[in-house]
Amino acid sequence: MFKSITKAGLRLLFYRRLMLLNKKQNFYRQYEGDLEFIRDYQLRAFNKVWRKAKIEIPFYKWWSDEHNLPDRLFSLDDLALFPVLTKEILQKNESLIFGTKHSYKTVSTGGSTGQPTSFITSNKQKDIEYANTYLGRSDFGINPMDKVILFWGHSHLFGSGAWGQVNQVKRILADKLISTTRLNAYDLSPVTVARYVKRLSNETAVCMIGYTSLLYSLARYIVDNRVNFTCSSNLQAVIVTAETVTTKDIDVIGKAFNVPVVIEYGMAETSVVAYSTSEGRGLRILWDSFIAQTDKHNQLNLTTIYDREFPLINYETKDIVEPLVQIGTSLVRIENIKGRSRDNVKLRTEDGGFLELSGILIVHIIKGNAGVYSISYKQCLDNELEVYVVLDSKVDIKAVERSFLKELKKENDGFDSTAVRLIRKDDAFRTLAGKTAMRVQ
Repeated sequence: MFKSITKAGLRLLFYRRLMLLNKKQNFYRQYEGDLEFIRDYQLRAFNKVWRKAKIEIPFYKWWSDEHNLPDRLFSLDDLALFPVLTKEILQKNESLIFGTKHSYKTVSTGGSTGQPTSFITSNKQKDIEYANTYLGRSDFGINPMDKVILFWGHSHLFGSGAWGQVNQVKRILADKLISTTRLNAYDLSPVTVARYVKRLSNETAVCMIGYTSLLYSLARYIVDNRVNFTCSSNLQAVIVTAETVTTKDIDVIGKAFNVPVVIEYGMAETSVVAYSTSEGRGLRILWDSFIAQTDKHNQLNLTTIYDREFPLINYETKDIVEPLVQIGTSLVRIENIKGRSRDNVKLRTEDGGFLELSGILIVHIIKGNAGVYSISYKQCLDNELEVYVVLDSKVDIKAVERSFLKELKKENDGFDSTAVRLIRKDDAFRTLAGKTAMRVQ
């Protein structure tokens, strides 16, 4: 009885969010797949957002004048007239963004590749982003207040000293309230992976959510050690997020946990942007909240069309995607997220030249070996590459290196095998946000 009272109280507490979610679910059921409606909806929503931004936000008043931007669009394709908005531009013009705000909430990017960027947010904005998240999750039977295991690596955001401890206690209490068990995603050492697998066998969660690297490591341990993993029959899905996902990741995680592997794509500044669906290939863009477009290199740029304190217009994500379904230049579905162009590597060839390869290819090949828990790499001088791997204690790194070079040569004959070195590590390299640093600077 106490549990039912608690659940009723939570529903009252989250009433606005649950109503938004219900409305959004009905909306998508009615218009999903109606490309003409989606196109018209996005165009109307953009013109409304842009009209308001030019009047109320000094940055966009200046931005419009600076680039002679139109007052309204007659086609989504004309968003190409807008210059690409970058984090660096926002950082340089903070006074135009924050200057008129006397009090505000912010969310910050991890700053893993440079200076963190702050974005204004609000309770209303967070409510919409919550509904967006559960729109994606509910397609796999995961609903608000369901029991969740969350592997999380943002403990630095609590702050330091007494206030940091207070914030940590508040987070623990809030997690208990919403049935979330939060586990540290920073540690990918083989000992921790084995401990987590043992613990998860006794859990009754509906889903597990975490960085791709952490969930892959758990799955790799289960598969390689033939663990009789008997997680609760309640488990509906494993949600991978925050890091690039390969087909190898999905195969291994799916085999280990025997439930759908769901991709959640988003960023700190936008929250969730796209989600796997139970039917249909690829990831569905949350088209009532984002206009997603690509440049000539298939780099994704986003325009927000939901109620935000500071909208993002033609905002550079730096993520390379593979389009699947689109209306003109507006993407409705993407096949996958390929990572970032800066993750490419150069490998010296035997004739003194070089090959340029995707960093994801390097990771993908090495993940074909049993006992590999984590992979990072560093581009070195003279087109050489150092690859750092966290391995099970029983695995011979030289055997992994031989297998890697053999597979790489199948498609890239002519590269100099002395240009690659595999180095064993006890734990993964981390970004400030706790993600595995695929490319080490």
